[in-house]
Amino acid sequence: MLYAKAITGEPLTLPQLKACGLHGLLGDAFNVLLSLRHGLSRNPVYFLEHYFTTYEYIHNVRIGGTKMQYKGRWEEIEDIGEGGQGKVIRVFDRQKVQLDLSILTEAIAEMISNRRDVKLHEKIRQGIARIVRAENPVNHGALKILHSPNEARNFEDAEERLKRELEVMGQADHPNLLKVEDLNLEEKWFVSKYYSNGTLQDRSDWYTGQVKRALTAIRPVVEGIATLHAGKIVHRDIKPENIFIDENEQLVLGDFGLVFFKDQEHTRLSGTYENVGSSAWMPPWAMYMLIEKVSPSFDVFSLGKTIWSMVSSKSLLPFWFHQKEEFNLETMFPDRPEMTLLNDLLNKCIVEDEENCLENADLLLNEIDGLLGALRLGADPMSDSERPCRVCGFGKYQLKVDNKDRYSYNTIQNFGFTPRGGHTFKVFVCDNCGNVQLFSCQNDSDPPGWTGSSN
Repeated sequence: MLYAKAITGEPLTLPQLKACGLHGLLGDAFNVLLSLRHGLSRNPVYFLEHYFTTYEYIHNVRIGGTKMQYKGRWEEIEDIGEGGQGKVIRVFDRQKVQLDLSILTEAIAEMISNRRDVKLHEKIRQGIARIVRAENPVNHGALKILHSPNEARNFEDAEERLKRELEVMGQADHPNLLKVEDLNLEEKWFVSKYYSNGTLQDRSDWYTGQVKRALTAIRPVVEGIATLHAGKIVHRDIKPENIFIDENEQLVLGDFGLVFFKDQEHTRLSGTYENVGSSAWMPPWAMYMLIEKVSPSFDVFSLGKTIWSMVSSKSLLPFWFHQKEEFNLETMFPDRPEMTLLNDLLNKCIVEDEENCLENADLLLNEIDGLLGALRLGADPMSDSERPCRVCGFGKYQLKVDNKDRYSYNTIQNFGFTPRGGHTFKVFVCDNCGNVQLFSCQNDSDPPGWTGSSN
């Protein structure tokens, strides 16, 4: 069957591919090989030599006409991006994939020369399998190369940032922080893991309106940042486009080029006043501040904005305006009471003044854990605004007795209670099923967990 199809150039059907042991990607690759071979030459050896010579030429990485030393292990696939200080290239790892295609070459040669080898399909399968493994993102890396001094913008700064980035990635011992797989400081390059799923920015709709899912996803990243803060390291460039998504849909923070060490052993990079990072994601108090005064709260502000972006699916939140109507999650999702709880969390992160911000990622982690625990228990925000009834699921709770309204004290007796001294109550009644919620208060003040009312 393989022989006949190779002669005619006709693709195999799915049952025929399965009968030959060629499944999924292998079957697709075999059909592609057949069509390519017949488009190039009737000579299979010529075809393979032409194809893989071209493949090798395209994948040779040359900068200024000189092969890089990483060529012994890493082979270029495609450019990912380039900036003023360097470029990033997708590469595959030759240590994981030995691209020896002699088996495939011999198999197709036998097929064309009318030799009926019973193991012919296995040889072809093995050859194609090696091609498929080479194209599997699991075997790929992201190669970051610094431009040469005459090409790079601010080469000395770029070089120092590269060293600093590698130092942090070497110290980072957390699964949700990017790690280095290979490097050469002298030649100004390193390779980290390649994430084929892209970044959080590419998946802006994954967490829309889903508070619990978004917090569960970002929590490991916050935990990783907490380990940086414990080591006196501030990331300073946290944003969705720097958070990668791995093959298990776990989030991984990368791009450590702007980290700041809060200790005396590291020299300062650039000037006394430094406005680095992405202005849309950095806190207002950090604009043109003394670099020595950068603190972990910088990252907390950026994390708060990232969480807001995940839930809102919007790419930009101006300043600290998450409570303004057009950016308020409670306005965007009026039927999601948990948005009030999330806003309470964001109010401790996305703030105008540093003294009102959580000091570090560890404190933010505690807040996230507390909120996730409350959401798992089905907690509602405690406020005077309408809330859906948890009993019938159709009605909404209406405030019938307000602890701050002394004229409603008589109404509370209709529910079998008589206030004494400074003891007061809030009473809500579902407008559909009549279910009653009662809250005990003291001295006309709301309990500590209450929101939406002034004490």
